[in-house]
Amino acid sequence: MWLVAAALQVAAIDSGHTVIDEFASRFVFFYTGYLMAPRVFALAEAVQGAPETAIIGLSACCLINGILVASGSVRGVVGIMSSIISEN
Repeated sequence: MWLVAAALQVAAIDSGHTVIDEFASRFVFFYTGYLMAPRVFALAEAVQGAPETAIIGLSACCLINGILVASGSVRGVVGIMSSIISEN
């Protein structure tokens, strides 16, 4: 289903009907939110239990992203994180 939603977004459908066009271009984001919600809530719960670790992790993420962006890497942390997520 997610691949179908992504294909709709990439297809850039122009049917002349706003509802259909907007649905096709945005459904993938809503569906991704639906799929990822349990992981996001689990992460939020884990962060509440260990805020110091979360601050260290976020700081490390920002530092790594800054280094990657400064070095000219287009992907940055978002690209690396999506690679990690797709492996799991």
